[in-house]
Amino acid sequence: MSSSLILDVESASVGASLAYFEKNKEPKLFGGSRAHIPLSNTRDVGVLTRAIEKAARTIIEKTSFFAMRAREDKNTKKIGTATRVEIFLHAPWVEVSFENGLAAAAPNELTRSLRSAVQEFFGDIPVKFHAFGAAAALGA
Repeated sequence: MSSSLILDVESASVGASLAYFEKNKEPKLFGGSRAHIPLSNTRDVGVLTRAIEKAARTIIEKTSFFAMRAREDKNTKKIGTATRVEIFLHAPWVEVSFENGLAAAAPNELTRSLRSAVQEFFGDIPVKFHAFGAAAALGA
């Protein structure tokens, strides 16, 4: 049994949830929410990156408060104790390469910011990045 923080970073929003996993059972999601960035006329990658970083920090903090409340109750303590983080990046935040197998790359500035926010609110737990849709591209 374990709990994970799941982040979904899209082009204009960031969603988060705690996922609780039990052996031979479907995962259960708790405390899910999403933060959207304001619409803008800019195509400046730096401006959009900072907006996504701000939305991510907001949603990670909000989810950490849910986790804290869950840890205060003996019946939900395990749900609120995340042991790892899975971050799913959508376009344009990830580049998928099919050369030499499947590899995903994301802007270092964004990944550093996401890791920093996770560490601030959830502590030093493993963080793994995934290219959303990469499994579908391979027919998985």
